[in-house]
Amino acid sequence: MWYKLDENNVVVQTIFSPNTLDASLLDGFVQADDSIGDVAGKLYDPATNTFSDAPEANDEFSVREKRNALLAETDWWAGSDHTMTQAQRDYRQALRDVPNQQDFPTNVSWPTKP
Repeated sequence: MWYKLDENNVVVQTIFSPNTLDASLLDGFVQADDSIGDVAGKLYDPATNTFSDAPEANDEFSVREKRNALLAETDWWAGSDHTMTQAQRDYRQALRDVPNQQDFPTNVSWPTKP
């Protein structure tokens, strides 16, 4: 797996199958073990090649950044060669609706990934 990191080493994008991509598109990505599961919004430690929970920040920018990372991780669901399940559509819609939550951005209820 390949992971795009922001300036704070937080995962903002995942590429599952880079074999079909031009190598120049992987600039700025890091490669890590593909058995670690969902790492969107996680903090990457290059010294140990591990991921951990990023410190919780409840400012609007940080919450939107996390939401965007979670959406980006599931963008492949919306590809022309894949039909999304209703659960997948509902999850992505719930992520898009995060900024509409009553207590946004201080108290966010994150949807569960199907």
